[in-house]
Amino acid sequence: MILKYKINRFLEKKVLLKADLCLVVGDDIRKATLDSFNFIDDKKVVTITNGFDPDDYESIEYNIKPTISPINKIRTGSSSETSLLKELFTSLS
Repeated sequence: MILKYKINRFLEKKVLLKADLCLVVGDDIRKATLDSFNFIDDKKVVTITNGFDPDDYESIEYNIKPTISPINKIRTGSSSETSLLKELFTSLS
């Protein structure tokens, strides 16, 4: 496991040294990247949020009516994939 980590770390460093930019999806990931790889210029790590601006959707009218009723079943615990799929398809039929 340690060897796998060292190889991964070596390759990440090599890629980041050659990269023009490093894109991340949140400020917390940006901070973690800069902390982990302190040789990177902070201007090269750019955050592109995966969220949205609610104002962009303010003028849209939503006239969507559901065509099926909601599913009211919750499954907790562990199960084999086969029995879990069987339960799902039984619930949907």
